[in-house]
Amino acid sequence: MDKRASLAMIQNCLTRIGYEESALEPQYEFQVGQSIKTADLVAFADGYRKDIQSSCIAVKFCENERNIQEVLSDLKYIAAPIAFIPTPSTIHILPLTQKIVARTDVKSSYDDFESYIQQNRYSFLPAALQAIKTDGRQLSLFELDPSLYAFVSKITQRQLVERFEQSIASVASLVKEENREIIIKLAIKILTAKILED
Repeated sequence: MDKRASLAMIQNCLTRIGYEESALEPQYEFQVGQSIKTADLVAFADGYRKDIQSSCIAVKFCENERNIQEVLSDLKYIAAPIAFIPTPSTIHILPLTQKIVARTDVKSSYDDFESYIQQNRYSFLPAALQAIKTDGRQLSLFELDPSLYAFVSKITQRQLVERFEQSIASVASLVKEENREIIIKLAIKILTAKILED
């Protein structure tokens, strides 16, 4: 089946099990590192708030089944618990979070997909998928991209220095000239104690 027909079929199945038309966002753009990626379709819990907190199912057509893992690694940034990866011959139903252990790679033919979704509809409803996101363990941003630790550390360090300098400058302007050196030494001792405690 071609991309257009498979996406129409998936969208139709999702509306049949209860997703509002306004909650289905085609061509959803999201950021992965420095690049912008596009999911062919994302199903959200409702049609008003379309963000990573309300994402339920991410859909991306994949011409070659060898590229599925690459597609999955990108779709994790949408933070949906489930991904549908249609290919020309089958549809893969895959977990995007470690919380879904019972549901491994399910392959469905296009002929069986609608009945599979209907039989398992309660597992794919927004309430069930939102419960997975809030009740269990979803991948954190640091699990998605370990290089964020260095980035966060650098930003935190820079903000700490800036705020410390601002605090010293504001206190120095309020204190008499003869007490400024004492205040600055005290502030440095407090900062040192805080760093050693952490």
